[in-house]
Amino acid sequence: MNPIIKSISQYFFVTLIGGFSLLLIRFVEYFLIDSSLFQNLNILFLWKYNIHYDVFFAFKFSLVFFPCYLLFLFTPKLQRIGIQLYKVFWSILITLSCLLTYFFLASKYLLSEVIFHYTWDELMHIISIDSNSKNGFLWFFYLLIPIGIFFIFYISSKITLKNKNVALGTSILFFFCLLIIAKNWKKDGKELSHFENQYAYYLGTCKANFFLSSCIHALTENETFTSKDVTKAIITYQNAFSKRNFTSIEYPLIHDAEEKNVLGPYFVKSSKKPNIVFIISEGLSAGFSGLHPTTKSLTPFVDSLAKKGLYWSNFLSNCNRTFGVLPNVFGSLPNGTLERGFMNFNGKDFYNQQYPNHTSLLRELSNNGYKSAFIYGGWGDFDNMKSFISHQNIDLLVEQANFDSIKYLSPWKRKPKGFYWGYDDHALVGQWFDKLSNLKSPYVSVLLTLNMHEPYSITPKRYTNKTFIQKRLQKIFKGKNPYKDNDPLVLGSIFYYEDALKKLIYNYQKRKDFNNTIFMIFGDHYSFASYLNNPLDIYHIPFIIYSPLIKRSKTFEAVSTHQDIAPSISALLKYNFGLKFPVTNHYIGNGLDTSSHFQSKKIVPFNAYNKNNYPYYLFGKYILTDEGVFEIKKNLHVNKITSPMIIKMVKKHFNSYKVVDRYVCEKNKLWR
Repeated sequence: MNPIIKSISQYFFVTLIGGFSLLLIRFVEYFLIDSSLFQNLNILFLWKYNIHYDVFFAFKFSLVFFPCYLLFLFTPKLQRIGIQLYKVFWSILITLSCLLTYFFLASKYLLSEVIFHYTWDELMHIISIDSNSKNGFLWFFYLLIPIGIFFIFYISSKITLKNKNVALGTSILFFFCLLIIAKNWKKDGKELSHFENQYAYYLGTCKANFFLSSCIHALTENETFTSKDVTKAIITYQNAFSKRNFTSIEYPLIHDAEEKNVLGPYFVKSSKKPNIVFIISEGLSAGFSGLHPTTKSLTPFVDSLAKKGLYWSNFLSNCNRTFGVLPNVFGSLPNGTLERGFMNFNGKDFYNQQYPNHTSLLRELSNNGYKSAFIYGGWGDFDNMKSFISHQNIDLLVEQANFDSIKYLSPWKRKPKGFYWGYDDHALVGQWFDKLSNLKSPYVSVLLTLNMHEPYSITPKRYTNKTFIQKRLQKIFKGKNPYKDNDPLVLGSIFYYEDALKKLIYNYQKRKDFNNTIFMIFGDHYSFASYLNNPLDIYHIPFIIYSPLIKRSKTFEAVSTHQDIAPSISALLKYNFGLKFPVTNHYIGNGLDTSSHFQSKKIVPFNAYNKNNYPYYLFGKYILTDEGVFEIKKNLHVNKITSPMIIKMVKKHFNSYKVVDRYVCEKNKLWR
């Protein structure tokens, strides 16, 4: 038999066995998925979105390596070396696929090249916590790695083709497969709109293909801009804001402060400065909380606060993860050129400080004599949270390292032993009340909750008991239960958060300063993965302002975002309570929209550099995603835009924003 034909046929069989190993990983993944998030799993889905795309990726991988393999076909010795190298590469790919699948099952997210932006401690923190409640399936993937490598090295070496016609036919078939792959190179998966929800999209995506594609994109993405390009982008960006008076080209985001006090008519006026409490609720989503028409709410107490206060039913987070909430809410800041946001931007690569010069609502409140506190039960160094919040002139910063571990159950004393995100929400509330005596009025407090963070492991067992959950659900719905099949850990964490919030409000109402306090309650990002083909659901959260200082309650249907909070709160405090603020700022948001009818007029970024198929940019009534441009309708429903002119306009402005973002962050031109 011709040794070259024999070698190529061996290459083909290694590819087939590698593809079989990927399918084995896929079957184990399906056995372990969260069925509460995707219940329509069947053989058709397995074939339509997984089997042939995994096989496609196997041949795509072989096509990339094949030109190099041809160099080893000149002598029998080189042929043996070449096939062994190919097996080594497949072993690495199988190991990578196991780890990527494990990460998805643990976190419900796909891992991209963003992994290279984490520190080793952060990466170990994520893996340890996400695996803590899932040790049962972790061993499956430890076992799959040697099984896959065994298939590659041992089984493939046992396959021999003695018949030269069969070997020749196998080689021809292999070349035919490679031609098909080459012709359909980019057709290696379905877009998000083809899936029932986001979890199904993640499940139906080849994890290794997604990860490697994002890495290649990051390595080849090397945008360089001339000063002329930057000036052109700045002018394009600024021209979109017809009512905003920008002060210069050199500092392109600085503009006259918006003076419209849209919240003023709903509040009393007083010369006494109010206390302000921000309750940033991990994972509080409009999918299960609030008064939106599409919401089947699990949080009657949160809803009661919305009815008594000011409530935005179509409010959006600007980021899909917690790292975005602090810069967006308090500084209305740009993304910072990284997928992990402004908090993780490292200005020391360009100048001698971590962040570009900037201002924030917290800094300005400090300048007005406010004492400030930030209370968080998790690890403060994760995502540079402690570093960022310290830059805002915070007087008291409490995080896991200095939390009262004697009075409250610490993460390292929990059972079963393992890693946990931090202290639970009841402990957070208790710690805040403990520290209030150290804050003299006026004060601003920021509480960041944790219970609704995956993997929902810090909720006490009594809240995840099925009998307890069924009683809570019956009390809420009194009839058909839409959440009967949901994960008890998830439902229990929501109820535990709700009770902690109720405890906070009820206990605070007993204080003398309750009548002079403004509470803002909102989520940091969406929690459940029930995307339902609507790209905005991932950002849709409740936003509530609750206070005895409010004269009348109101629900607003217009779209607003995290980045609109700081401008409106600044205007309210200035005109209703006599605080002083600079005449200019760099806020990207232009204030909360208090229209009672639906409209979308905001121009703000979401997580502009994300790799998980989330929307990038909100441009008035249009949103930009990987799949194209969509028009936003009432209740945040969307229709895909086909007009080339509109698509070009939205993309042009988004690209201009990215240039401005990079310029102000890398050149320290955000704030003087």
